[in-house]
Amino acid sequence: MEGKIAFLESRLDPMYCMRCGTCCRSGGPILHEADLVLFSNGILSAEDVVVFRKGETVYDERIGDRIRLDEEFLRIAPPDGAKAGVCRFLDAQPYLISCLVYDRRPVQCQDRRCSNLPEILRRYSDSRICREDLFSVLNLPESWMRLSRLHETVCSGIQLAEYADAVRSENSIRALDAKDAIVELVQYDKLFRSAAVDRHGVSKAALKLLFGRAFSDVLIGMRIEYRECPQHGAAVSTLR
Repeated sequence: MEGKIAFLESRLDPMYCMRCGTCCRSGGPILHEADLVLFSNGILSAEDVVVFRKGETVYDERIGDRIRLDEEFLRIAPPDGAKAGVCRFLDAQPYLISCLVYDRRPVQCQDRRCSNLPEILRRYSDSRICREDLFSVLNLPESWMRLSRLHETVCSGIQLAEYADAVRSENSIRALDAKDAIVELVQYDKLFRSAAVDRHGVSKAALKLLFGRAFSDVLIGMRIEYRECPQHGAAVSTLR
């Protein structure tokens, strides 16, 4: 009986992971240098990762607000077919929530024990890894690496952010020009990805590591909507 009481009390300890899945539904963890061993050991692969690139807008837990990235970072991607909001390793069965890699989970998951926010924030921006770190560990084809670097140049997230700022500006002429530029950039991003798969043998699952999220999705975080209509073509508008 005393053992059962001790167990129940431990579940009320904020430093104890309740394995409730709440953290896992807030998105996959950001990856750090200590997580590289998970790739070299085959626990994680290129298909499990998405890159958030310079210029993108993301939520920063440290300040509780959205920021524009000045450095890229990697995180565990959502399940295939899902855009965001849940870790791909969450196994949420009825009445049984678990992590598919719990015993070998990334360090940010190890730190994230319910209300243990100080420990999470301590490591939050420390020793994050980028694509170049994974390229060498995973021994990806050199052609894939060149494509990734080329895409960073011709489909710049920083340039997209500048266009998004212009769309929201009070200068109507500047905003109109920026909308046209966004349409061109989004469509070129789509063509680049298709060519990478069709001509260079890049797996579709690895696109999110090599090139990040599609620009049409990135724009949502910038409060810009991109949509395509068969009758009227592509259009760009601001979101409230």
